[in-house]
Amino acid sequence: MQLSSSYAKHVEIVKELKMHSDFTNSRAEYKDDFEKIYAEAKDNRVNLSSAKEFLNSLSEEELTTIQHYVGLADPIKTGSLSNEGAYNLLVHHYERFDFDQNGLVDVGLAQTVSMIPVNMPDAEKKALVASLNEMEEGERFKAMFLIGLPDRIVY
Repeated sequence: MQLSSSYAKHVEIVKELKMHSDFTNSRAEYKDDFEKIYAEAKDNRVNLSSAKEFLNSLSEEELTTIQHYVGLADPIKTGSLSNEGAYNLLVHHYERFDFDQNGLVDVGLAQTVSMIPVNMPDAEKKALVASLNEMEEGERFKAMFLIGLPDRIVY
């Protein structure tokens, strides 16, 4: 779908990160149907500016598939989505990105942080992913959580 060289390199590295079995198992029921939607979006060359339009063309069943595959609590309502939020619904978790560079990754209406810091040099990203992948699942989950903590908290 949408690729720049820095984005493609980031995705290549993050794709190697092993995810927690609960993450994988909770999406298993919807995986095949999501992959069909993903392939259709890719075939249609969906990008940031066309993602909302593509989502609007999907059936309620397809939107429900995306909702559950992504892990959203509420049904998808495209009218209130940012371009980034819409686009990130249509890609795999490792392809989500902070395209507007505001420090948050919009996924639907949710605002999250990147699993691996995007501003980290590629060599360090690779080393981090390799280190995390060597950990037991529970320890890897805790370490990823600690990496994702904000550098400041605003009250």
